[in-house]
Amino acid sequence: MDAALPRFEDKVEHEITDLFFLFVQSDKDLTKMYLDTVAASGNLQAVNSQISKLLAEHFQLVSTGVIKDNPHSNLIQSYSERSK
Repeated sequence: MDAALPRFEDKVEHEITDLFFLFVQSDKDLTKMYLDTVAASGNLQAVNSQISKLLAEHFQLVSTGVIKDNPHSNLIQSYSERSK
């Protein structure tokens, strides 16, 4: 635990957007709500940007300026790395 927890926390902090979208895509109801929101707005990028912004505000994180273009989630194509 002592060795793993700091590395885990760092991963969660930096990859919060990807992890959140993975969580959404793993839940059928959340995925449907997400897809309905995207369809209603007609702008995938705007929806994803707003989600990322709200995550950053909620967890009090800021962008590091590093763009990751290999997310694990199928719902996004890239994400900004975050940090405290």
